[in-house]
Formats: sequence, C-alpha cells, structure tokens
Amino acid sequence: MTIRAWYLNLSIRRKMYVANVIFIPLLILIVVFSRISSDSVIKNKISSSIQSLDLITKSMVPLVEHDEELSRTIVSNSQVQDFLKNYAQMDANERYRQQMVIGSLFDNLVSKGTNISSIELYGLDQSIVTSRNITVDANRNFIRSDFFKSLKLEYGKVLWVYQPNEESNPGQASIYALREIYDYMTGELFGYIKLNIKESIIASLYADVKIGDTGHLFVVNQTGTIVSSSDRLELSHSIAQTEEFNWLQANNRQGKVFKKNGQKYLIISSPMTYLSWYVIGTVPYHDFIRDTNGLSNQILWIGLLGLLFQILISSFISRSITTPILKLNRSMLETGLGNFKNQLHVGSRDEIGRIALTYNTMVGRISELIDEVYAKQREKRDLELHLLQSQIKPHFLYNTLESICSLIQLKQESQAIVMLKSLSMFYKTVLNKGKEVISIREEIEIVHYYLTILQIRYKGKFEVIMEIDEAIMDFSILKLSLQPLVENAIYHGIRNKRGPGLITIRGSMIDNKVKISVIDDANGFNPEEISKILTQESTTMNTLKGFGLPNVNERIQLFCGTEFGLYLSNEPAGGARVDILLPKLLVSSNQLISRGEVNDPYTSGGR
Repeated sequence: MTIRAWYLNLSIRRKMYVANVIFIPLLILIVVFSRISSDSVIKNKISSSIQSLDLITKSMVPLVEHDEELSRTIVSNSQVQDFLKNYAQMDANERYRQQMVIGSLFDNLVSKGTNISSIELYGLDQSIVTSRNITVDANRNFIRSDFFKSLKLEYGKVLWVYQPNEESNPGQASIYALREIYDYMTGELFGYIKLNIKESIIASLYADVKIGDTGHLFVVNQTGTIVSSSDRLELSHSIAQTEEFNWLQANNRQGKVFKKNGQKYLIISSPMTYLSWYVIGTVPYHDFIRDTNGLSNQILWIGLLGLLFQILISSFISRSITTPILKLNRSMLETGLGNFKNQLHVGSRDEIGRIALTYNTMVGRISELIDEVYAKQREKRDLELHLLQSQIKPHFLYNTLESICSLIQLKQESQAIVMLKSLSMFYKTVLNKGKEVISIREEIEIVHYYLTILQIRYKGKFEVIMEIDEAIMDFSILKLSLQPLVENAIYHGIRNKRGPGLITIRGSMIDNKVKISVIDDANGFNPEEISKILTQESTTMNTLKGFGLPNVNERIQLFCGTEFGLYLSNEPAGGARVDILLPKLLVSSNQLISRGEVNDPYTSGGR
C-alpha cells in the first residue's frame, strides 16, 4: 500500500493528527520566514537610507544652480564686460578705480549669505585682475594649473573643480566653479570668473542625516576624491583605487556589504548626475542590522506558540468536522438507494452545513433537470425543423425564377443561365444529403451562389469583398450560419441605402477560435435595439422572415456552447457588423471547391 493510499484510507480524525505532525516542517518554515523577513527589513532600511541620500543630492541641485546662475549674472554684467574689454588701455588710476567698483560688486554678492566665500576675476593672460577675501599670492599657482586648460573644453559652461588641501591646512576643502567670459558683442574670449564655494554649506546639508548609530556620509567627485565629509580628516583623500568606488560607478543607487580590516561595512550611494559626483554613506554592518535580530526572534517565538495552540485545538476541530460528515455519508447512502425525498439536517452553518444545504437542493433539482433536458431536446428538434424549412426558401426560389424569366424575355440568356446554374448549385449545396455540420469552405460556397443570384437581380446595387484565411477553410460550421447574415446585410442594409453599397466578408483565427465577420456600409443597427436583436425582442427583428439572426445565434450556442455565437456592432465609419465566433474543429468533406472559385467574383469587387 502506498503512502497516498494509506493516508486516503485514514479517518478524518486521524488525518487531523497527521496534520499536527506536518506542522513540524512548518516550524522550519517559520525559521526560514524569519530569515526572509530579516532580509526584507534590511532591504527596506537600505532603500530608506538611499532615499535619504537622494534627498541630499536633490537639495544640492538648487545650490549648484544658484552658483551657476550667479556666474552667468557676473559674466553678463556690463561693468565686468567693459572692465575686461578696456583693461589693457586703462592707466593705473582708472584700473584701480574700476577694480574697487567691481570688488564692491563682488563683496555685495558674497555678503548676501550665499554659499560663495569669494569671487575672483582673471584677465585673458590669467593675471588676477581683482580679488576679494582671498590672498592673491595663494592663487598664482592656481591660475597656472591644468584647470584653466580643462575650462577651454567646456565652451562657456561652468567647470566644477576641487583643489587638494595644503598639508598645513587639513580639514578644509576648496571647491571652485570656473567659467570663461566672452565679449557679448564680438564673442571674443577675454577673461575668466572663479567662484570659491564654501564646503561647509555642502556638509551642512547632511549634517543631521544618520546612517545607523555610527555611520557617516561623504561626497566624492568623478575622480574619486573626497570633496566633502562629516569626518573633516577625510577631506582630499582619494578612494579611486578602491573596490567600493569601482562598484558604485556601475551601481550608484544600491547597497552592498564590503569587508575592510576584517570588519563588514555597508556602502550605499546616490549620484549627483549634474556634477558626476556621488553622496556615499558607510556604516558597520552589525550596527545596521542590530534591530532586525530582535524581529527574527519575535517571529520565531510567535511561530512556536502558534504550533502549540494548533496541537491543543486539533482534537476539538476534528470532532466538530467528522460528526456532520458521518451524517452526510449516511444520507447519501439512502439517496443512492433511490430515496430522493431524504433531507439532511446537520445543525450547523459552516462549510459542512452549506454542503448539506447544497446537497438537499441538488436532490430536489434532479427531477427538474430531467424535465429541462427533455425540453432542450424538443427545442433542438424545433430548430432543426426550422432549418429544414429555411433551406427550401420558397420566396427566394419564386423571386429568382421570376428574375430568370425576365432575363429571358429581355434576351439576356447568358445572365439567365448563370442565375439558373447558381440557383441549382445553391439548393444542391444547401440540401446536401441533410448534413447539418459542414466545412467553412462549403458554407462560403453557399454564400457564393447566393450572392451571384442577388448581384444579377440587383445589378450595380452592391459589391462584395471576401478576405477568408485559407487556414480556416476546413474547420466546421453549422450549415446556413453565414448565409443569413449576408441576407440580412442586403435586405435590411444595402437595399435601403441610396447608391451602391459594399459588403465585406472576413474570416481568420482569433485567440485559437474561428471568427467570421460580415460588414456592410449602410445605416447600421438601431443603437437602442442592438442589444435586443439576438433575444428576438427587437421590433425591427420581429418583422424579419425566414431564418434570422436570433435563430442563427441560438443554434450556434446550442451546439457549440454559450461562449460562441453572434456579436453585433456598428462600424465607426457607418454600417453594421456581425461577427460569428466558432470553435476550431476540423470536418471531413468530399465537396470542396478551390479558393479561387469562391473568391474570384468578389475580391475584385465584381458583380
């Protein structure tokens, strides 16, 4: 005996006890869940920390934009432009006077509480023309640096640079915004502007942000040099050659644990895309996950208590379940012996009680279902009789014969012969030894002969285009499913339209189902009655004779299921559309015709 068979043969009460044993793996699951929860909390903390860094980077953007806007204001200032343009022609007194005026302008800008510590203006030869709050001699080496060479590659844009500190002045950083100055009239380069940025302003943006209890933050530029830090001694240090810097350049909005000096550290970062700088946070990993360990222990204890509670109540639950089930079992045995008047009462409203109620309803419905099946069979026979009557189509036959006589009288014997032959082939295909299910190819053939007759009768009244996918031609369809749709399009659409009309018949596979559409360009369905047409409640459809749309829809749903049938709609450009949805089922047929014989008269719009 297999384990499955052994388990199925157990009583429900014993199965409940087995379920308790199964809770042991659940305990293991709880431990795993505890670990997963811990990891989830850590990920959330990392995400929260990264969001804090993102806020820092976003808060730096207004400072950067302000400084760049200030530089634009200075380089476009008319006094600065005139001073640099005429600097070489000024005598010493005029030069000194202009330096004082521009120096006062710079002092005024610096004194407004911005993050600028000083502003320097250089001539084209990089000599210091004017300077405020700065030692001139300290900058003579700077103006000879490669920064000004790099500035030429910016073509008028701001270049942000960082100047390493002198060893004699640790804990201080120099951040500069450099920009070329061009003559606004001639476009000639004739100077440079240098804004000295207060690193302390940048550091103040993240002074109150905490990453764990012992973590700290710093900012590095694109070369890996620390340009700002909560630890002042780190300023000007480079991390360019470290594994951490190589990682954050490719993963600059994530967190990762690195090992340094035998201790794990968590590194997170956020990019300052505008400057290609990074805000980085680092914290000892054990400090970062300290509070998650307590959460894991709480989950574990809750799981153990839940397991104990399950064991205590399992006996009570098993008895409350098995007692009504035993009653249900006895009642079903009686019903199996033919006692359909047997009613089950379990005295509860739980799942077993609902099963008992459903069981009682089911027994009561058995005789009703027998009657319904009988009624369905009668309905199906009525539809078959209606189909047989529609196949003969006496009005269609009479009108066609009248048309043939008229053509003969008008000496149009060739047209009369075509109509007579089409009429003969139409009835031959429709009657077809009484087959009810035919191929789509055969149904298209019926439509072909039908349209040939009507296009002769209503010469020039309408054109037909057929676009039938060859892949669906051998699938099955109930006979006279498509022809009534075409008849409806002509007699209740095209015939009432002024001027010639167009009927389009398309067929293809849609979502593993067969879809055939009949579309006309007449007035379309009445929007108020379109939902009632298939239910035979429409006043318009009640006036129809023959095998109409409701009958076709009912036949398809009766034979194929309610998910298939007809779907009516109006085209956006005007006209009615009827879609047939059918299952994809192949049939065998010995009366197939070529695609060309079906489509040739219509694909070109012929009549």
